[in-house]
Amino acid sequence: MRILFSFMCVLALGVMGCSDAEGTGGSAGDGGSGGTGGDGGSGGNAATFSYSVITSSTGDGTDLLEELRDSTLPTLEAAGAVVYALWGPATEQDERFSEIAEDKIVVMLSWVQVDTELLAMELEALVGASQVDTSLWEASLRGDEPLPTGQGFYIHRFNRYRTEDVEEALSLSEQAWVTWEPTFGTEVVGVWRDLDEKDGLTRLLRIAWYSDLANWEETRDFARDPESFALFAQRKALEVDDDGWSASLLED
Repeated sequence: MRILFSFMCVLALGVMGCSDAEGTGGSAGDGGSGGTGGDGGSGGNAATFSYSVITSSTGDGTDLLEELRDSTLPTLEAAGAVVYALWGPATEQDERFSEIAEDKIVVMLSWVQVDTELLAMELEALVGASQVDTSLWEASLRGDEPLPTGQGFYIHRFNRYRTEDVEEALSLSEQAWVTWEPTFGTEVVGVWRDLDEKDGLTRLLRIAWYSDLANWEETRDFARDPESFALFAQRKALEVDDDGWSASLLED
């Protein structure tokens, strides 16, 4: 098995922020007033989140998910991890979106103090996994509370900015969400900042909830909320690059 970890030893406690934007499967803004009663556990007061993309060796994540639930996750929870969410392929798929593939599961855990050695060891021990790619993040905007949404259509957006532009991008996002979320009935779950910053660039992860694909399509109607989309356009101009995928929430 090949395990790829992008870990930074410093566990930052600062609260930063993130953005929403269009892109692969994304939205010109990502936020709203979504559902209640999330299925993904609690972020609590955790300072660090691990985001692990696990690829199944059989091409099907079903067996891998069972192995995670039966052995790996209980061991990590005993060490202080909290399951924030398990993500899989979106239930509604569309050619406009990249998506979490059928052979992948994303495991998002929160930690008061992350045990990187144990995390690596347990993920490496997964019989059903061929590759694991883990990165560490800190909650920036929202995100440090329990998952506020339930089943629906999720977008995971990864945006990179010059580090000096991050605060402005976060501010633009927060301003835009004020009208964008209630207008379209969507919700930004949270924004996280990658602890591994390189070459003066900072990567932000934004996860947004929509009730379904049709709800996401409604957010394309920019004329309904021109104020928020003007702010999103300003933020978009700050981006160095972006990527992302659609996902659904798996029950833990």
